Amino acid sequence: QGFPLELKLKLRRFFNESKLMAKEEAYATLMDRMSPQLEAEVIIKKCAWMNSVPYLRDHPQEFVVAFCRSLYSKLYIPQEQIMGVSGERLATVLRGIVSRQGRVMTPGTCWGEDFILATDSLKDYRVCLSLTYVELLSIGREDFFALLGQFPDSAEVVRKAIVRMTFYRGVLKVARAIRLRDSEDLCRLMKDSSAAASALMDIHNDQDVIDDDDEGGMFRTSSKLPPLKGAEAKKL
Repeated sequence: QGFPLELKLKLRRFFNESKLMAKEEAYATLMDRMSPQLEAEVIIKKCAWMNSVPYLRDHPQEFVVAFCRSLYSKLYIPQEQIMGVSGERLATVLRGIVSRQGRVMTPGTCWGEDFILATDSLKDYRVCLSLTYVELLSIGREDFFALLGQFPDSAEVVRKAIVRMTFYRGVLKVARAIRLRDSEDLCRLMKDSSAAASALMDIHNDQDVIDDDDEGGMFRTSSKLPPLKGAEAKKL
C-alpha cells in the first residue's frame, strides 16, 4: 500500500496481537454451544473482576451472564491514550498494563465505576495510557441501563449506588469549593448534592414490608433502617 516501513511494522505487530482477540471470539462461539448451566459457570469464573465493583456483587446468575455477554473488546497499542472510557464506560483490563496518572492497572483491575452517574462534574475523567498492548473489556452507560431494564432487582441495587455515590462525591466537591472559595461551583454542587440527599433519605425511609410468611399480619419486619429524625436528618 506504499506505507512507510515504520507504519508497516506497527501494523504487523498490532494484527499479531489481535490474534488473541480472534481466539476470544472463537471461544464465544463455543460457549454458545454449551448448556446454560455450564455457560454460566464459565462466565462467572471469567468475570470474577465484577466483585471489585460494589454495585455488581451478588446479582442473579442470569444478570451476570447477560452483563458479560454485553462487554465490548478493544485493543490498544503501547503509549496510546485510552479515550472515551473514563466517565463514559466501565472498563476492565483483560491483558496488558495501563497507567492512570500514576496508578498502574494490570489484568483484572477496572475503572469507570462512576459511569452510572448522571452528573458529569462528579465523574473521574483522568486520562489513561496503555503501557503495553492492552485489551480492554468495557460496557457503555446506555447499554448498561438497557440491560438493567430486564432485571428490576439489579436496577434497584444500582439506583441506590447512584444516589449514595452522587451524595458522597457531592459533599467532597462542596468541601473543596468552600476551601477554594469558588462560589459558582459551590452553588451548582449544592444543588446536585441536595437532590442526591433527598433521594438518599427516600431510600432510607422506605415503608416497612410485611413478611410473606405472616398471613395474619401479626409480625411486621422492616427491610430498611428506622427513619431519620431531628438532628440526624439535618446532618444530611
